[in-house]
Amino acid sequence: MSRKDRDFIEVCGLEVHGHIGASEGERAHPQRLEIDLRYSPEQNFLAMGDRLEDAVDYVSVIAYVRSEVESAPRLLIETLAKDLAVGLLSKFPLQRVDITVKKFILPGTKWVAAHAILEK
Repeated sequence: MSRKDRDFIEVCGLEVHGHIGASEGERAHPQRLEIDLRYSPEQNFLAMGDRLEDAVDYVSVIAYVRSEVESAPRLLIETLAKDLAVGLLSKFPLQRVDITVKKFILPGTKWVAAHAILEK
């Protein structure tokens, strides 16, 4: 199956709060972040049929993302994006993870984002 033909699940606009930023002051209080996540299960949808036990539970994926964001402060959204992608690939039966972390910090901008893509 080619990259463009892979089945995927998408979670858009997941709001999380984490201690992130270059300065101690910025990390002192949790900041609102937004996560967009697209992941491809190891098994395609056709092979899954309609069996819940063969699906990757997106509720568990979201719970993992929330827990990881809250687990430790980070200086960079780039690090958070990479940590999330690596963790999701190791914890769940996924073939590919595509994740965007948005931070709402700069006046006059909608957001600043870091984007990570990892495949097995």
